[in-house]
Amino acid sequence: MSEDKSNFDKFVFIIVDADEFIVQARSLLLKEMGISPVCISYGNLRQKTSEIVQFVYNEKKYPVIFLGESGSHFSETSDTLIVEDLVRNFKQGGILIPSSSNFDEQKNNWKYFIPEDENNWRIPETYNVDIENECKNFLENILQNREESIESRNK
Repeated sequence: MSEDKSNFDKFVFIIVDADEFIVQARSLLLKEMGISPVCISYGNLRQKTSEIVQFVYNEKKYPVIFLGESGSHFSETSDTLIVEDLVRNFKQGGILIPSSSNFDEQKNNWKYFIPEDENNWRIPETYNVDIENECKNFLENILQNREESIESRNK
């Protein structure tokens, strides 16, 4: 667990959902794992999420975002627009975890905004997310991308 705990130290966990009950329930589950999440449940979810993610990068960490389904795509705070903003504005990446009652539909809606060659933003494939494994794989992917980038510059 010590390796997993050190992996968790490289992340900030963020819960974004307009439903306060869902935020509190998810927060309790994470706290049982020893993780204290940042919770966003009111106001302009889109703007607040971007502000928190910028803060996370300033701390030299990566975000793990549990994002509930909110509003239609045309809503200013919809989850798809939040994902679109994150992918477009934050190239460092992170982990996006769909938290709606329809995981697959939400995941598929988000994939529309993430280019196929995008390696820095990850969405788990299954509803039962193994957070420890997702974080470990994300870090390995980031390190591999850095090594490939260095090798291509040295050629």
